[in-house]
Amino acid sequence: MSDSKVEIFYYLDGLEKKGPYNTEEIKSRKLSLETLIFKEGSNNWLPLANFPELHQPELEQSNETETKSVFSNTNVEEEKIKIHPVIIICFGLVLCCGISFLIAYVQKMNDLKRFKNEIDNLFNGKSVISDYSLKGTSGQLYKVILGGRDLFGNDNGEKDEIYTTRHFIMYKPFLKENADEYDIRSYNRKLKEWDEFKVLVEYYEADRHTGFSVLRLKKGNDMFRIVESWSGDMAYKVEEYEHRPGYSSSYYSSPGYDIPTYRASVNEAYKEAAKFLTVEDEDKSYEAGSYSRISSFDQMESNFYKIDQSYPRYSYYSDTIFVQNGPGEYGRQRSYMIDNEKITRNTSRTDGNVFNNQWIVWYKSCTNSYEIKEKDWIYFKKISIYSSGLFAIYLVVFIIIKYRKRIQF
Repeated sequence: MSDSKVEIFYYLDGLEKKGPYNTEEIKSRKLSLETLIFKEGSNNWLPLANFPELHQPELEQSNETETKSVFSNTNVEEEKIKIHPVIIICFGLVLCCGISFLIAYVQKMNDLKRFKNEIDNLFNGKSVISDYSLKGTSGQLYKVILGGRDLFGNDNGEKDEIYTTRHFIMYKPFLKENADEYDIRSYNRKLKEWDEFKVLVEYYEADRHTGFSVLRLKKGNDMFRIVESWSGDMAYKVEEYEHRPGYSSSYYSSPGYDIPTYRASVNEAYKEAAKFLTVEDEDKSYEAGSYSRISSFDQMESNFYKIDQSYPRYSYYSDTIFVQNGPGEYGRQRSYMIDNEKITRNTSRTDGNVFNNQWIVWYKSCTNSYEIKEKDWIYFKKISIYSSGLFAIYLVVFIIIKYRKRIQF
């Protein structure tokens, strides 16, 4: 008979302490390896796994099988994800750039659609709109004289010259012998001007930046045109008063008298001329209150697009029209003056006119073309910003996944 000492054990079932048991008794309980065991003579409660003498043979075999399975799966998984980190990072960079390209492209297309809708709203369903602005009147009226003068300024009885008390206007044109086609065209143009001037009785010389300004905006397929017109001088065809002669006989006599012709004022003449070019135009383009919107049309822009002016570009100061044909060498602008004649004392070839039976108003016009153009580099800046943001997020996620076992929160 053996005199070896019997070992006594206890175990925890939840919060309840059970025992004492000898080695065979506790083994018969078929406890799990995590069950806390207390062995007499020891100082601490330890899991059953720390007591090999209490293990069940089938439990050990099961644990070994599970352990092998875990290690086997781990090895398989390691073999499946053996991809170099540089390849994963490069793939992420390409993926982020592709997604950013699509996001920016969709934004750009939606922005273009909104921008075109904004322009369409400006036209209010029309293909051309126009409006005018009155700038007030400031100038001087002069008597128009149809006659002729010799070298000393005396009347020679001829009717070949038109002038005012201050300025010469024009000579009566004549067609020289053996005139060519150019001479005939020039003569016809000047004869038309002569016919306009010879019926005038008073000439109004307007100060600069007075009268009216007319803007007309027209849209085509992908192009827009703004015609800008501004007034110059005007003149009257009828006197302010019509003189009626008096009556005289051996029994009775009366002096003559003047009757007002009720001609329009200078300001009214400019206003009526501006309305003729807009309100009364047969294309029904007049859109009240659109002058400021048309004048700022070239400043319209969106996130990706803007209104860009095409060459040649026309501009004016007072009566002088300038044209700019685009950048020259070293980025310098090549521009020159195409018309510096006053409207219309010296009658420019670019002058137009509006008239009725009382007055005539002269004006000039110039036309500029515009198109919708994508802003420089905005699209690529958006792609760069989105790519940087998405790639930064991708790197953070990649680091967390790769080093998750080392990261503690």
